[in-house]
Amino acid sequence: MRFLITVLYLWSVTNGDTDCDAIRSSTLPFLTQRLVGYVLQPSERPFSDSYLLPGWYRMKGFTLSSNASENCGVHLNWYMKDNKLPDVGIKIDAILCINDNSPCAEPYTKLIEIQKCGEHDYIFNLSPTDGSDEGYCIVPSTNETHNVSAPNIDYIAPAIDIRVIRKDEFVRRELEYFCSFDVNQADEKIIYTVTWHLADRSGLQKTLKIGTENKESNKTFEKATKLTEADLIQNGITKMGFSLLCAVQGQQSSIGNFSRTKFSNLKFCGIKVHSVSPLRVKDTDNAFISLELTVPFECPTSSKDCFIEVDVFTPTATIDTCTIATLANLQMNSRPCGVRFNTSEVHKIKNITITNKVGASVSKPEFGIEYDVLMSTHSLRSHDMLSKYWIESVKVHTFVDSTKVGSAHCFAHSDPHMQTFDKKLFENQKPGIYLLYRNTKYKTEVHTMHAPCPNYNERNDSPYCTKAVAVRAGRDVYIIDILEQSSTFKICDDAVLSHKIHKMPGNAYDIYLPTGAIVHIRNTWQTFLEIDIDAGLLDYKETDGLCGKFDGDSTNDAAGVCCKLEQSNSLFDHNFRLKLERWQEELTVCSCDCDPRDDCSLKNYVTCSSDRVKICAHVESKTVYSGMCLTDRRKRDIHVQHEFQPDSNVYALDSLISKGRFRREATVLDLPTARRQCENAMNTTSVQMCSDLPGLNINTYIENCALDAMASNSMEWTQLHIEGIKKACIRIVEFNQPIPAEILANFNTTSNYENNSTNTSDVSFLLSTTPSFLNTSLFTSDLLQRIKEVSCPNDCDNHGQCMNGKCRCDNGYIGDDCSVDSNAAPIIVGIPDRGLCDIKERPCKQTAVIGRNFVESAKLSCRLTPIQVAFENQTIEFPSTVVNASLDTFLQIFCPLPKRQRRSVDSYNSSDVAAHGYRVSVSNNMKNFSNEDTIVIYDSRCTDCEKRNGTIVCTRKPQNCMHDGRCYEQGDIVDGYECVGSSTIQWNEVVTTKDVHPPKTTSSTDQGYSVVTTKDVHPPKTTSSTDQGYSVPSVVTTKDVHPPKTTSSTDQGYSAGVTTEDVRPPKTTSSREQGYTSRTVPSTSFAKPHHKSSAAPLHQGLIILATTFTIQEIMRAHMMGT
Repeated sequence: MRFLITVLYLWSVTNGDTDCDAIRSSTLPFLTQRLVGYVLQPSERPFSDSYLLPGWYRMKGFTLSSNASENCGVHLNWYMKDNKLPDVGIKIDAILCINDNSPCAEPYTKLIEIQKCGEHDYIFNLSPTDGSDEGYCIVPSTNETHNVSAPNIDYIAPAIDIRVIRKDEFVRRELEYFCSFDVNQADEKIIYTVTWHLADRSGLQKTLKIGTENKESNKTFEKATKLTEADLIQNGITKMGFSLLCAVQGQQSSIGNFSRTKFSNLKFCGIKVHSVSPLRVKDTDNAFISLELTVPFECPTSSKDCFIEVDVFTPTATIDTCTIATLANLQMNSRPCGVRFNTSEVHKIKNITITNKVGASVSKPEFGIEYDVLMSTHSLRSHDMLSKYWIESVKVHTFVDSTKVGSAHCFAHSDPHMQTFDKKLFENQKPGIYLLYRNTKYKTEVHTMHAPCPNYNERNDSPYCTKAVAVRAGRDVYIIDILEQSSTFKICDDAVLSHKIHKMPGNAYDIYLPTGAIVHIRNTWQTFLEIDIDAGLLDYKETDGLCGKFDGDSTNDAAGVCCKLEQSNSLFDHNFRLKLERWQEELTVCSCDCDPRDDCSLKNYVTCSSDRVKICAHVESKTVYSGMCLTDRRKRDIHVQHEFQPDSNVYALDSLISKGRFRREATVLDLPTARRQCENAMNTTSVQMCSDLPGLNINTYIENCALDAMASNSMEWTQLHIEGIKKACIRIVEFNQPIPAEILANFNTTSNYENNSTNTSDVSFLLSTTPSFLNTSLFTSDLLQRIKEVSCPNDCDNHGQCMNGKCRCDNGYIGDDCSVDSNAAPIIVGIPDRGLCDIKERPCKQTAVIGRNFVESAKLSCRLTPIQVAFENQTIEFPSTVVNASLDTFLQIFCPLPKRQRRSVDSYNSSDVAAHGYRVSVSNNMKNFSNEDTIVIYDSRCTDCEKRNGTIVCTRKPQNCMHDGRCYEQGDIVDGYECVGSSTIQWNEVVTTKDVHPPKTTSSTDQGYSVVTTKDVHPPKTTSSTDQGYSVPSVVTTKDVHPPKTTSSTDQGYSAGVTTEDVRPPKTTSSREQGYTSRTVPSTSFAKPHHKSSAAPLHQGLIILATTFTIQEIMRAHMMGT
């Protein structure tokens, strides 16, 4: 590669006479600075020939210096030992010495070659210097120049001007660079030498081009001195991202002395990074990568507008990214991983916002990571040098200190005992709706509803438990309501909470909020809820409500004297939910973890979400159904579920609210006795393992247990507090887990976070001190595993054994915690939307079922009994089938609805079928089924259906046709019938006017009726159908014919009167050949027919007519045998 570059360079700029044609030479760079006597300006850095490529160099009118005492714009000068120069066409060797006080003898000398090409024209074969502060100085090759004084051009101010040049009429554009300056009229004849340098802040790197011309004609001057993309490519520069500097000198004549050099400012060409590397991002603060487009560009002729798109790549370490913080971009202006510049935004600063996506379990204050953020432009058809070019990378140091969050959590247990984030304890045994938690910045909150606790409904002094909880983020609200027996999204317009509700073992649920907070909800005895909220990093100093301000100061927590809400101002109110603010898009973070060196396409790797903290869901958790959420903020899920409105005829909700399962003590418990019995009950293996852990106050749970025992005069509440201890214990141990050695092995470490890292890898650790968390502590992974192994849900309800954290239930019991009698059937409360499903709104391919005592198992099933509903409100049932169900929450399952089979309805035509549906019951073991509810599936374009006191009532709408419960519009043709009419809409048969032989009718397992032409025939035989369950009399012709014979067909399903010609059913929406214009609808209820006869084709003049019969006339004709 170095050889190739050398060859290209040596072939770049050649000015040789005939004698030097065989030798390719380049112009020696930095000629101005090389002149003996040149004095560096204060801000100017010396040139260096240590990067000079070996080869022949020309400097017409100049030769190398031969005086050891002479210097130029370099610290140390290599000069010729003898002032010998060859004659024209002669090549000689010359010895060079360096003026650093070394002797002019080996090994302190260089050997070079010199050849004369013409008058005052020499070429020198030079090599790079050994030191970076060394170079070759030059002097004029004739003393004539000393007789011509140098002009004074100190007043000029050169500036680099960049312009877009059209290389063709349509697409291709290039940039040209001009060294622009104004001169006095008297100085227009001065010969100006413009030298283009590749440079950076450290100094000049390379001379790209030298041009010479006077300023009498500005156009001629620019043409002679401009720098083009061809010049850049010739010097190996093919993409943007370089800096230019132009230097101007003046001469009175071509052999006159040069003026002092005037330099332009350094000009960066491309997209400039203004941010100082490394950036530092602490916690969830933001940092900005500021970009500036410094060159103009132009769109292709065919484009009205175009952009330069900049992609940002934030590499992700190949480690446990759930644990470790990674970089993310805040989504701004609809660009999730980058920015864009349009043609008018040259020199405009654009910011890319970088933040941390915090790992869920990083709690070490000295822990940080370093990333290299890479940036690249998209393809740009009009400008090759701006297309797919790599912008300067930026190092980003992340630093997360989540110790201020610690294991902070707020809770509302049993009736309810409360604790704020800052660990202030209080009681809130009051009725009503309360603001439990709110983060106003991130529009997240939790409301709770208190109602009488179980076993207290009939007491005047009843304490109150949490009966419902509503969790909100943006315009997403998820509610679990024991009173209404529902658990569903009430609104989900932002999809922030979509797939963030996870079912845990033992009727527990975790809801992950964008702030990093986790709402833990546990259903206790299916009669009330217990709530725990783990604080997130973004909650610090941002919260209010019963959980407090979370600022480390418990004295400012309101603790029970605040936060009661009116129903109309709570998340439980429909109108209030409709007024909620949307999630702010600028709070959305995007992961752009594609490594461009792997030739990946960033668009396939961009993932955006509202989560600033990573979700590290429990391995055994399952996402709760989120069908109501908007999948792309525009289109609802096809299985959208609406509000649950229970049917009072199915099951009384009051009967589901337990009156208590408590065994009361024979004597009244006092506080010491209750405390002692709670301590004895809590003497379990799991509680003992947790009792000595720092940060866990067992006495709080014992005290709350004793208060509940006194209030209920029962020890049944004890198990709830044991569960609370286990949950808190596991949470503390998980939070304080050491970072595993296998994760640390994936990183390099840097000694000090605050200092700039010299590490060149994409990702590395930054540790400010020796990491104390690597030492063995109480919070070992072994301890965590042992606690989990003995922490089964509800201690298996005394109906099973705890084996490795899971219950192995005794015979006769099932469920995560063995609390359900395996022979007990679930209880259905109802089906959403009062059991009505409109196919205009959704496909009705599944239905939710609300109830209780559902158990997740392979035998959880739904029994479906198909029904058909006629307009006369007659309902006909068909044989049942059993399908597997899926558990969504402890209150809801989903039953898939099979593809409907058309079935027999004696004495009814298909147009009299108003709706269909299923009677639904549920079983945990496929043996014992629950009570039933009904889902009615109808088409609201033609029918209105409702349930009245257990009866399904459907009413026909005008201006539409119906067939088999589906709606059709005027002009629709289905299997030979057209929907026609004005005031009265009905089906007309499409028939011919030619004499035909009576057709043979078909027998079909799909259709179940036959149709013939209007000629006189004997009464037709009806068809047989095992699927339709109804028959339609044949419509016959006016001529006498023999009765048609029937044929058997699983494809036809009906027979139509046809001619002896080969007639096929109409296929197109408009047909001039057939003599009518209509719209044909694919048959969704009928099998596709095909007709065979020997008649001529339709296009030979066959005229199609329509004969109209009402359904009632057809029925009467059939009943009378005519």
